[in-house]
Amino acid sequence: MEVIIVEDEVKLQKELGILLQRNNYRVHVVEELRNVQEVVEEILTVDGDLLLLDLHLPFMNGILIAEELRKHTLLPIIMLTSQVTEIDELRGLQAGADDYVTKPFNTHILLARIEALLKRSKKQGTVVMLEHKGVVLYLLEGTVHFKGHKIEVTKNELGILKELMRQPGVIVPRIDLIRALWEMEFFVEDSTLTVNINRLRKKLEQIGIEDFIHTKHGMGYQV
Repeated sequence: MEVIIVEDEVKLQKELGILLQRNNYRVHVVEELRNVQEVVEEILTVDGDLLLLDLHLPFMNGILIAEELRKHTLLPIIMLTSQVTEIDELRGLQAGADDYVTKPFNTHILLARIEALLKRSKKQGTVVMLEHKGVVLYLLEGTVHFKGHKIEVTKNELGILKELMRQPGVIVPRIDLIRALWEMEFFVEDSTLTVNINRLRKKLEQIGIEDFIHTKHGMGYQV
């Protein structure tokens, strides 16, 4: 497994490299931080397994890098930041970051986060398109296509469709969808999923997709 590091603090850069190598990861450090496009191009060229991305870089913002990367790849991203506000976290997640680690970080926690994210990414795979009954979901674009029409979906709507379309004909339990979307089912109201499902159905109907998501009472949902 190879981890890409985008971090402007040279000392931390080296410490991360040593830590990762000691734990059997290959490391690639992006050293030339001239502009967003060049950083993104190098990351895509390396084709690593996970990215450690500093939120605040000289002359650029890590969020812009994440946003640009998400146009091309599902590469797992962990944001590194010296401080994180709720707004920063929300913007980062909306841009495509998968997790946050605040500096100074506990090395054991960082390694555990990396391992967990890599396992989740491997389980989900790197598929970028799903199709079922003429409905095509483009994961990188966050769009649904049907009979020449296209509509954009939110992150939660994308997650719901991805989980259902990965298992066509299979009833996916509500709790599995909640875990996939929020990963902390004990703090999410059951009605939250229902609201998201209903909004998604109405959005799909706008481009002629009707009766696509079926409710299986007491069990879950199915496409």
